[in-house]
Amino acid sequence: ITLNDLPISSATQTALDNITAGTSTLTIPITVKVADDGSGSQNVFYLLGGSDTGSGTKAPSLDLSVGFKYKFDISDNSNTGHPLKFSVTQDGTHNSGSAFTTNVTESGTAGSSGAFVQLEITPETMGASTSTGAGVPTLYPYCPNHSGMGGNAVYSLFASGSGGGGGLSVGLAMALG
Repeated sequence: ITLNDLPISSATQTALDNITAGTSTLTIPITVKVADDGSGSQNVFYLLGGSDTGSGTKAPSLDLSVGFKYKFDISDNSNTGHPLKFSVTQDGTHNSGSAFTTNVTESGTAGSSGAFVQLEITPETMGASTSTGAGVPTLYPYCPNHSGMGGNAVYSLFASGSGGGGGLSVGLAMALG
């Protein structure tokens, strides 16, 4: 079954068309926790989505699409001292990179009630220039205080309707539950 097979009202179709066109957004909540990666010596970010209340998925790669805001809830006390940042360089500032800030909203302090980091994927996000003049095809999560916390996660950015298939697609499927 595809979306084309579902009976959708004209209002719903218009909303989906606006998301696809990048003129409207839908917010996808993602809960972030920090825990040991199993080695006993390295903390990493774990992501939980939807109604998942377990330990989450360790540093997964994600396909992020235009038209969506990804709201990373960093209020769990395990995030204390581990702010979530994004970079075009794996491991961010620990690997001579810098924080990516285009369409990124930060609120509160990691580990405190209500704290979150929101990343909105828009054509502007996709076209933000890098030092090489290219668009931004990937972002990497990292903690500015501790190296290695993003693990091998890659957040691939895609225009709506085009996906790489290499990561967990977080978009309409997650939104619809």
